[in-house]
Amino acid sequence: MKTLAEAAYIRDHVITQLDLADASDDPVEKASRLQFVVVGGGYAGTETAACLQKLTHAAVKRYPRLDPGLIKWHLIDIAPKLMPELGDKLGKSAQEILTRRGIDISLGVSIAKAGPEEVTFTDGRVVPTRTLIWTAGVVASPLIATLGAETVRGRLAVIADMNLPGHDGVFALGDAGAVPDEAKGGDGAICPPTAQHAMRQGRVVAENVIATMRNQPLKKYVHKDLGLVVDLGGKDAVSKPLGIELRGFPAQVVARGYHWSALRTNVAKVRVATNWTLNALAGDDFVRTGFQARKPATLKDFEYTDSYLSRSRYGTASKGPGPRSRSIGVTDLGVNLGRVRRREGSGTGGVGTGVGSRLGVRSRTAATDGGAADGLLDRPHPRRALPRGGLGAASGGRGDVRDGVDVRDPREAARTAGGDARAGAAGGAGLGVAERAAELAGGRR
Repeated sequence: MKTLAEAAYIRDHVITQLDLADASDDPVEKASRLQFVVVGGGYAGTETAACLQKLTHAAVKRYPRLDPGLIKWHLIDIAPKLMPELGDKLGKSAQEILTRRGIDISLGVSIAKAGPEEVTFTDGRVVPTRTLIWTAGVVASPLIATLGAETVRGRLAVIADMNLPGHDGVFALGDAGAVPDEAKGGDGAICPPTAQHAMRQGRVVAENVIATMRNQPLKKYVHKDLGLVVDLGGKDAVSKPLGIELRGFPAQVVARGYHWSALRTNVAKVRVATNWTLNALAGDDFVRTGFQARKPATLKDFEYTDSYLSRSRYGTASKGPGPRSRSIGVTDLGVNLGRVRRREGSGTGGVGTGVGSRLGVRSRTAATDGGAADGLLDRPHPRRALPRGGLGAASGGRGDVRDGVDVRDPREAARTAGGDARAGAAGGAGLGVAERAAELAGGRR
Protein backbone atom coordinates (compact mmCIF):
# COMPACT_ATOMS: atom_id res chain seq x y z
CA MET A 1 0.00 0.00 0.00
CA LYS A 2 1.65 3.21 -1.21
CA THR A 3 -0.99 5.68 -2.40
CA LEU A 4 -3.94 7.61 -0.98
CA ALA A 5 -6.17 5.86 -3.51
CA GLU A 6 -5.16 2.47 -2.13
CA ALA A 7 -5.79 3.68 1.43
CA ALA A 8 -9.26 4.95 0.50
CA TYR A 9 -10.07 1.66 -1.22
CA ILE A 10 -8.95 -0.40 1.80
CA ARG A 11 -11.00 1.75 4.19
CA ASP A 12 -14.08 1.23 2.01
CA HIS A 13 -13.37 -2.50 1.84
CA VAL A 14 -13.13 -2.83 5.64
CA ILE A 15 -16.43 -1.01 6.20
CA THR A 16 -18.01 -3.16 3.49
CA GLN A 17 -17.01 -6.29 5.43
CA LEU A 18 -18.98 -5.01 8.42
CA ASP A 19 -22.02 -4.41 6.18
CA LEU A 20 -21.84 -7.89 4.63
CA ALA A 21 -21.20 -9.61 7.96
CA ASP A 22 -24.21 -7.86 9.45
CA ALA A 23 -26.39 -9.02 6.54
CA SER A 24 -25.17 -12.64 6.63
CA ASP A 25 -26.79 -15.47 8.61
CA ASP A 26 -23.89 -17.84 7.94
CA PRO A 27 -21.62 -17.91 11.02
CA VAL A 28 -18.66 -19.13 8.96
CA GLU A 29 -18.96 -16.27 6.48
CA LYS A 30 -19.53 -13.79 9.28
CA ALA A 31 -16.37 -14.95 11.09
CA SER A 32 -14.25 -14.68 7.94
CA ARG A 33 -15.49 -11.19 7.14
CA LEU A 34 -14.71 -9.95 10.65
CA GLN A 35 -11.09 -11.11 10.71
CA PHE A 36 -8.39 -8.93 9.14
CA VAL A 37 -4.73 -9.75 8.50
CA VAL A 38 -2.00 -7.12 8.03
CA VAL A 39 1.46 -8.28 6.93
CA GLY A 40 4.37 -6.01 7.83
CA GLY A 41 5.50 -4.71 11.21
CA GLY A 42 6.98 -1.47 9.88
CA TYR A 43 5.42 1.99 10.02
CA ALA A 44 2.84 1.39 7.30
CA GLY A 45 1.68 -1.96 8.65
CA THR A 46 1.58 -0.91 12.29
CA GLU A 47 -0.30 2.32 11.60
CA THR A 48 -2.70 0.54 9.24
CA ALA A 49 -3.56 -2.16 11.76
CA ALA A 50 -3.82 0.30 14.67
CA CYS A 51 -6.00 2.90 12.96
CA LEU A 52 -8.30 0.47 11.14
CA GLN A 53 -8.77 -1.59 14.30
CA LYS A 54 -9.89 1.55 16.08
CA LEU A 55 -12.20 2.35 13.14
CA THR A 56 -13.90 -1.07 13.14
CA HIS A 57 -14.47 -1.12 16.89
CA ALA A 58 -16.03 2.34 16.75
CA ALA A 59 -18.15 1.48 13.70
CA VAL A 60 -19.45 -1.84 15.06
CA LYS A 61 -21.64 0.10 17.52
CA ARG A 62 -23.86 0.91 14.52
CA TYR A 63 -24.38 -2.78 13.81
CA PRO A 64 -26.51 -4.18 16.66
CA ARG A 65 -26.50 -7.69 15.13
CA LEU A 66 -22.70 -7.95 15.27
CA ASP A 67 -20.78 -9.15 18.29
CA PRO A 68 -17.74 -6.84 18.78
CA GLY A 69 -15.82 -9.83 20.11
CA LEU A 70 -15.88 -11.41 16.65
CA ILE A 71 -13.74 -8.62 15.18
CA LYS A 72 -10.12 -9.75 15.21
CA TRP A 73 -7.05 -8.05 13.78
CA HIS A 74 -3.79 -9.90 13.12
CA LEU A 75 -0.46 -8.12 12.59
CA ILE A 76 2.36 -10.39 11.48
CA ASP A 77 5.96 -9.81 10.45
CA ILE A 78 8.92 -12.05 9.70
CA ALA A 79 11.20 -9.78 11.78
CA PRO A 80 11.77 -10.57 15.46
CA LYS A 81 10.82 -7.02 16.57
CA LEU A 82 8.08 -4.54 15.81
CA MET A 83 9.42 -1.36 14.16
CA PRO A 84 13.09 -1.97 15.06
CA GLU A 85 14.03 1.52 13.76
CA LEU A 86 12.35 3.04 16.84
CA GLY A 87 14.58 1.14 19.23
CA ASP A 88 13.71 -1.55 21.74
CA LYS A 89 11.85 0.65 24.23
CA LEU A 90 9.53 2.45 21.82
CA GLY A 91 8.97 -0.68 19.76
CA LYS A 92 7.96 -2.56 22.88
CA SER A 93 5.68 0.31 23.94
CA ALA A 94 3.89 0.24 20.58
CA GLN A 95 3.50 -3.53 20.82
CA GLU A 96 1.99 -3.25 24.31
CA ILE A 97 -0.52 -0.62 23.13
CA LEU A 98 -1.70 -2.77 20.24
CA THR A 99 -1.86 -5.92 22.36
CA ARG A 100 -3.93 -4.10 24.96
CA ARG A 101 -6.40 -3.18 22.22
CA GLY A 102 -6.80 -6.81 21.24
CA ILE A 103 -4.62 -6.93 18.13
CA ASP A 104 -2.90 -10.31 17.77
CA ILE A 105 0.78 -9.69 16.98
CA SER A 106 2.86 -12.57 15.60
CA LEU A 107 6.58 -11.97 14.99
CA GLY A 108 8.85 -14.31 13.08
CA VAL A 109 5.83 -15.36 11.02
CA SER A 110 4.82 -14.77 7.41
CA ILE A 111 2.21 -16.00 4.93
CA ALA A 112 2.60 -19.55 3.59
CA LYS A 113 -0.55 -19.54 1.45
CA ALA A 114 -3.32 -17.05 0.72
CA GLY A 115 -6.75 -17.90 -0.67
CA PRO A 116 -9.96 -15.95 -1.30
CA GLU A 117 -11.44 -16.93 2.08
CA GLU A 118 -8.49 -17.89 4.29
CA VAL A 119 -4.75 -17.47 4.78
CA THR A 120 -2.21 -19.90 6.18
CA PHE A 121 0.66 -18.64 8.35
CA THR A 122 4.10 -20.19 8.23
CA ASP A 123 3.57 -21.48 11.79
CA GLY A 124 0.68 -23.61 10.53
CA ARG A 125 -2.27 -21.52 11.69
CA VAL A 126 -5.17 -21.08 9.29
CA VAL A 127 -7.14 -17.83 9.65
CA PRO A 128 -10.48 -17.43 7.86
CA THR A 129 -10.48 -13.92 6.37
CA ARG A 130 -11.59 -11.92 3.34
CA THR A 131 -9.01 -9.16 3.97
CA LEU A 132 -5.24 -9.49 3.58
CA ILE A 133 -3.31 -6.20 3.60
CA TRP A 134 0.33 -6.48 2.52
CA THR A 135 2.67 -3.69 3.65
CA ALA A 136 5.88 -5.67 4.11
CA GLY A 137 8.86 -4.09 2.39
CA VAL A 138 9.14 -0.92 0.34
CA VAL A 139 10.04 -1.66 -3.27
CA ALA A 140 10.66 0.58 -6.23
CA SER A 141 8.45 0.73 -9.29
CA PRO A 142 8.63 -2.34 -11.57
CA LEU A 143 9.96 0.05 -14.21
CA ILE A 144 13.34 0.15 -12.44
CA ALA A 145 14.00 -3.54 -13.09
CA THR A 146 13.65 -3.03 -16.86
CA LEU A 147 16.42 -0.41 -17.17
CA GLY A 148 19.43 -2.71 -16.92
CA ALA A 149 21.20 -0.36 -14.48
CA GLU A 150 22.88 -1.28 -11.19
CA THR A 151 20.47 -1.47 -8.26
CA VAL A 152 20.68 -1.69 -4.48
CA ARG A 153 17.77 -3.67 -3.03
CA GLY A 154 15.70 -2.84 -6.08
CA ARG A 155 16.57 0.89 -6.14
CA LEU A 156 18.84 2.56 -8.69
CA ALA A 157 22.39 2.96 -7.37
CA VAL A 158 23.05 6.70 -7.67
CA ILE A 159 25.77 8.97 -6.32
CA ALA A 160 25.32 11.79 -3.79
CA ASP A 161 23.96 14.25 -6.39
CA MET A 162 21.34 11.60 -7.34
CA ASN A 163 22.76 11.21 -10.84
CA LEU A 164 22.92 7.69 -12.25
CA PRO A 165 26.60 6.96 -13.04
CA GLY A 166 27.27 6.57 -16.74
CA HIS A 167 23.91 8.08 -17.73
CA ASP A 168 24.09 11.81 -18.33
CA GLY A 169 20.91 13.61 -17.28
CA VAL A 170 19.37 10.65 -15.42
CA PHE A 171 18.38 11.24 -11.79
CA ALA A 172 16.68 8.94 -9.28
CA LEU A 173 15.25 9.70 -5.85
CA GLY A 174 12.72 8.54 -3.28
CA ASP A 175 11.64 4.91 -3.60
CA ALA A 176 13.44 4.65 -6.94
CA GLY A 177 16.91 5.82 -5.88
CA ALA A 178 19.40 4.39 -3.40
CA VAL A 179 20.80 7.79 -2.41
CA PRO A 180 23.94 7.73 -0.21
CA ASP A 181 23.27 9.17 3.25
CA GLU A 182 26.03 11.80 3.45
CA ALA A 183 24.84 12.88 6.91
CA LYS A 184 25.99 9.49 8.21
CA GLY A 185 29.34 9.68 6.47
CA GLY A 186 28.24 7.94 3.26
CA ASP A 187 30.01 4.70 4.26
CA GLY A 188 27.50 2.40 2.61
CA ALA A 189 24.48 3.94 4.32
CA ILE A 190 21.57 4.94 2.07
CA CYS A 191 18.64 7.22 2.79
CA PRO A 192 15.45 5.42 3.82
CA PRO A 193 12.55 5.63 1.33
CA THR A 194 10.49 8.07 3.38
CA ALA A 195 8.65 11.27 2.45
CA GLN A 196 11.00 13.23 4.71
CA HIS A 197 13.89 12.46 2.38
CA ALA A 198 11.99 12.25 -0.92
CA MET A 199 10.53 15.77 -0.66
CA ARG A 200 13.93 17.29 0.03
CA GLN A 201 15.60 15.18 -2.64
CA GLY A 202 13.10 16.50 -5.17
CA ARG A 203 14.23 20.08 -4.54
CA VAL A 204 17.88 19.14 -4.94
CA VAL A 205 17.17 17.24 -8.17
CA ALA A 206 15.34 20.28 -9.56
CA GLU A 207 18.40 22.43 -8.84
CA ASN A 208 20.68 19.81 -10.39
CA VAL A 209 18.60 19.65 -13.58
CA ILE A 210 19.03 23.42 -13.96
CA ALA A 211 22.73 23.10 -13.18
CA THR A 212 23.05 20.40 -15.86
CA MET A 213 21.53 22.68 -18.47
CA ARG A 214 23.85 25.52 -17.44
CA ASN A 215 26.96 23.29 -17.27
CA GLN A 216 27.36 24.06 -13.56
CA PRO A 217 28.49 21.72 -10.75
CA LEU A 218 25.82 19.49 -9.25
CA LYS A 219 24.77 19.74 -5.60
CA LYS A 220 25.04 16.77 -3.22
CA TYR A 221 22.06 15.73 -1.14
CA VAL A 222 22.75 16.00 2.60
CA HIS A 223 20.00 15.84 5.22
CA LYS A 224 20.12 14.77 8.85
CA ASP A 225 17.11 12.66 9.74
CA LEU A 226 14.66 14.59 11.94
CA GLY A 227 13.32 11.50 13.64
CA LEU A 228 10.40 9.08 13.44
CA VAL A 229 6.71 9.39 14.28
CA VAL A 230 4.07 6.63 14.39
CA ASP A 231 0.36 7.43 14.78
CA LEU A 232 -1.48 4.57 16.47
CA GLY A 233 -4.90 6.24 16.37
CA GLY A 234 -6.75 8.27 18.99
CA LYS A 235 -4.40 9.53 21.68
CA ASP A 236 -1.91 6.71 21.17
CA ALA A 237 1.37 7.26 19.38
CA VAL A 238 5.11 6.78 19.71
CA SER A 239 7.68 9.15 18.27
CA LYS A 240 11.38 9.90 18.34
CA PRO A 241 11.95 13.49 17.20
CA LEU A 242 15.66 14.38 17.17
CA GLY A 243 16.40 11.29 19.26
CA ILE A 244 13.91 12.14 22.06
CA GLU A 245 11.59 9.23 22.90
CA LEU A 246 7.92 10.17 23.42
CA ARG A 247 4.80 8.12 24.11
CA GLY A 248 1.08 8.74 24.36
CA PHE A 249 -0.50 12.15 23.84
CA PRO A 250 2.79 14.14 23.59
CA ALA A 251 3.94 11.75 20.89
CA GLN A 252 0.59 12.15 19.11
CA VAL A 253 0.94 15.94 19.15
CA VAL A 254 4.39 15.62 17.56
CA ALA A 255 3.19 13.08 14.98
CA ARG A 256 0.14 15.11 13.93
CA GLY A 257 2.07 18.37 14.05
CA TYR A 258 4.81 17.06 11.80
CA HIS A 259 2.39 15.78 9.17
CA TRP A 260 0.26 18.93 9.42
CA SER A 261 3.27 21.18 8.87
CA ALA A 262 4.18 19.19 5.73
CA LEU A 263 0.92 20.22 4.00
CA ARG A 264 1.68 22.62 1.17
CA THR A 265 -1.07 25.25 1.47
CA ASN A 266 -2.76 27.11 4.29
CA VAL A 267 -6.16 26.03 2.95
CA ALA A 268 -5.16 22.37 3.28
CA LYS A 269 -3.83 22.99 6.79
CA VAL A 270 -7.08 24.64 7.92
CA ARG A 271 -9.17 21.88 6.34
CA VAL A 272 -7.17 19.08 7.98
CA ALA A 273 -7.06 20.77 11.40
CA THR A 274 -10.83 21.31 11.27
CA ASN A 275 -11.40 17.69 10.29
CA TRP A 276 -9.25 16.44 13.16
CA THR A 277 -11.14 18.65 15.60
CA LEU A 278 -14.55 17.44 14.37
CA ASN A 279 -13.45 13.81 14.58
CA ALA A 280 -12.18 14.32 18.14
CA LEU A 281 -15.48 15.90 19.23
CA ALA A 282 -18.08 14.00 17.20
CA GLY A 283 -16.29 10.78 16.24
CA ASP A 284 -15.25 9.40 12.87
CA ASP A 285 -17.42 9.16 9.78
CA PHE A 286 -18.13 5.63 8.56
CA VAL A 287 -19.60 6.44 5.15
CA ARG A 288 -18.15 4.51 2.22
CA THR A 289 -17.03 6.48 -0.83
CA GLY A 290 -17.61 3.62 -3.28
CA PHE A 291 -14.18 4.09 -4.82
CA GLN A 292 -13.41 1.25 -7.27
CA ALA A 293 -16.48 -0.56 -5.90
CA ARG A 294 -17.84 -1.76 -9.25
CA LYS A 295 -14.74 -3.41 -10.65
CA PRO A 296 -11.95 -5.65 -9.35
CA ALA A 297 -9.13 -3.46 -8.05
CA THR A 298 -5.62 -4.42 -9.11
CA LEU A 299 -2.25 -2.79 -8.59
CA LYS A 300 -2.27 -1.23 -12.05
CA ASP A 301 -5.55 0.54 -11.25
CA PHE A 302 -3.75 2.52 -8.55
CA GLU A 303 -0.15 2.78 -9.72
CA TYR A 304 -0.61 2.51 -13.53
CA THR A 305 2.05 -0.15 -13.88
CA ASP A 306 0.82 -0.89 -17.41
CA SER A 307 1.53 2.64 -18.66
CA TYR A 308 5.32 2.50 -18.82
CA LEU A 309 7.24 3.06 -22.02
CA SER A 310 8.44 -0.40 -23.00
CA ARG A 311 11.68 -1.14 -24.86
CA SER A 312 9.72 -1.97 -28.00
CA ARG A 313 7.89 1.35 -27.86
CA TYR A 314 11.11 3.21 -27.18
CA GLY A 315 12.75 1.60 -30.19
CA THR A 316 9.83 2.57 -32.43
CA ALA A 317 9.51 6.12 -31.17
CA SER A 318 13.22 6.87 -31.31
CA LYS A 319 13.73 6.03 -34.99
CA GLY A 320 14.05 9.42 -36.56
CA PRO A 321 16.31 11.73 -38.55
CA GLY A 322 19.11 13.04 -36.41
CA PRO A 323 19.66 13.07 -32.69
CA ARG A 324 16.90 15.53 -31.88
CA SER A 325 14.15 13.00 -32.53
CA ARG A 326 15.61 10.51 -30.05
CA SER A 327 14.74 12.34 -26.87
CA ILE A 328 12.27 10.12 -25.05
CA GLY A 329 11.50 10.74 -21.40
CA VAL A 330 10.15 8.35 -18.82
CA THR A 331 9.57 8.99 -15.14
CA ASP A 332 8.25 7.10 -12.20
CA LEU A 333 8.64 8.00 -8.53
CA GLY A 334 11.15 10.71 -9.26
CA VAL A 335 13.15 9.05 -12.02
CA ASN A 336 13.98 11.38 -14.88
CA LEU A 337 15.24 9.43 -17.90
CA GLY A 338 16.19 11.12 -21.13
CA ARG A 339 18.93 13.59 -21.93
CA VAL A 340 18.26 17.21 -21.12
CA ARG A 341 20.00 19.25 -23.78
CA ARG A 342 19.87 22.94 -24.50
CA ARG A 343 18.07 22.35 -27.77
CA GLU A 344 15.86 19.49 -26.60
CA GLY A 345 12.89 19.43 -24.26
CA SER A 346 12.61 15.86 -23.02
CA GLY A 347 9.29 16.03 -21.21
CA THR A 348 8.75 13.29 -18.67
CA GLY A 349 6.11 14.56 -16.30
CA GLY A 350 8.89 14.93 -13.73
CA VAL A 351 11.14 17.70 -12.52
CA GLY A 352 13.24 17.94 -15.66
CA THR A 353 10.29 18.75 -17.89
CA GLY A 354 9.01 21.60 -15.80
CA VAL A 355 12.41 23.22 -15.68
CA GLY A 356 13.05 22.74 -19.40
CA SER A 357 9.68 24.15 -20.40
CA ARG A 358 9.79 27.18 -18.16
CA LEU A 359 13.27 28.10 -19.37
CA GLY A 360 12.01 27.97 -22.94
CA VAL A 361 14.14 25.08 -24.11
CA ARG A 362 13.47 24.76 -27.81
CA SER A 363 12.46 21.41 -29.17
CA ARG A 364 10.92 20.06 -32.35
CA THR A 365 10.23 16.76 -30.70
CA ALA A 366 8.77 17.11 -27.22
CA ALA A 367 8.09 13.66 -25.85
CA THR A 368 5.94 13.43 -22.74
CA ASP A 369 4.32 10.62 -20.85
CA GLY A 370 0.92 12.24 -20.39
CA GLY A 371 1.70 13.81 -17.03
CA ALA A 372 1.58 17.36 -15.76
CA ALA A 373 4.29 18.35 -18.21
CA ASP A 374 1.74 18.64 -21.02
CA GLY A 375 0.38 21.81 -19.43
CA LEU A 376 3.84 23.30 -19.09
CA LEU A 377 4.64 22.62 -22.73
CA ASP A 378 1.53 24.60 -23.66
CA ARG A 379 2.99 27.61 -21.85
CA PRO A 380 6.41 28.23 -23.45
CA HIS A 381 8.70 31.04 -22.53
CA PRO A 382 7.36 34.24 -24.17
CA ARG A 383 10.72 35.00 -25.76
CA ARG A 384 11.34 31.46 -27.01
CA ALA A 385 8.13 29.95 -28.24
CA LEU A 386 8.21 26.27 -28.98
CA PRO A 387 7.97 25.71 -32.77
CA ARG A 388 4.94 23.91 -34.10
CA GLY A 389 6.84 21.72 -36.54
CA GLY A 390 5.39 18.48 -35.22
CA LEU A 391 2.44 17.42 -33.18
CA GLY A 392 4.09 18.86 -30.07
CA ALA A 393 3.21 16.42 -27.31
CA ALA A 394 0.75 13.60 -27.57
CA SER A 395 0.50 10.68 -25.20
CA GLY A 396 -1.92 8.15 -23.85
CA GLY A 397 -4.39 9.28 -21.22
CA ARG A 398 -4.47 13.09 -21.27
CA GLY A 399 -2.73 14.60 -24.27
CA ASP A 400 -5.61 14.34 -26.71
CA VAL A 401 -6.14 17.93 -27.88
CA ARG A 402 -3.53 20.46 -28.93
CA ASP A 403 -4.49 23.92 -30.26
CA GLY A 404 -8.07 22.76 -30.85
CA VAL A 405 -6.95 19.75 -32.92
CA ASP A 406 -7.94 16.25 -31.85
CA VAL A 407 -4.61 14.46 -32.17
CA ARG A 408 -6.28 11.10 -31.82
CA ASP A 409 -7.43 11.54 -35.44
CA PRO A 410 -4.41 10.64 -37.62
CA ARG A 411 -5.70 12.53 -40.68
CA GLU A 412 -6.30 15.73 -38.70
CA ALA A 413 -2.92 15.32 -37.03
CA ALA A 414 -1.24 14.92 -40.40
CA ARG A 415 -2.82 18.10 -41.75
CA THR A 416 -1.75 19.97 -38.61
CA ALA A 417 1.80 18.69 -38.94
CA GLY A 418 2.04 20.22 -42.40
CA GLY A 419 4.07 17.40 -43.88
CA ASP A 420 6.48 17.27 -40.99
CA ALA A 421 5.12 14.62 -38.66
CA ARG A 422 8.03 14.42 -36.32
CA ALA A 423 6.18 13.85 -33.09
CA GLY A 424 7.57 12.23 -29.99
CA ALA A 425 4.80 10.24 -28.37
CA ALA A 426 5.20 8.00 -25.35
CA GLY A 427 2.52 5.44 -24.60
CA GLY A 428 -1.09 4.70 -25.48
CA ALA A 429 -2.73 6.06 -28.62
CA GLY A 430 -0.11 8.79 -28.99
CA LEU A 431 2.48 6.49 -30.52
CA GLY A 432 0.08 5.10 -33.10
CA VAL A 433 -1.00 8.61 -34.05
CA ALA A 434 2.60 9.64 -34.73
CA GLU A 435 3.19 6.68 -37.01
CA ARG A 436 -0.11 7.02 -38.89
CA ALA A 437 0.31 10.79 -39.25
CA ALA A 438 3.72 10.25 -40.84
CA GLU A 439 2.24 7.91 -43.44
CA LEU A 440 -0.62 10.25 -44.33
CA ALA A 441 1.52 13.38 -44.46
CA GLY A 442 4.20 11.71 -46.57
CA GLY A 443 6.78 13.42 -44.40
CA ARG A 444 9.35 12.24 -41.94
CA ARG A 445 8.70 11.00 -38.42
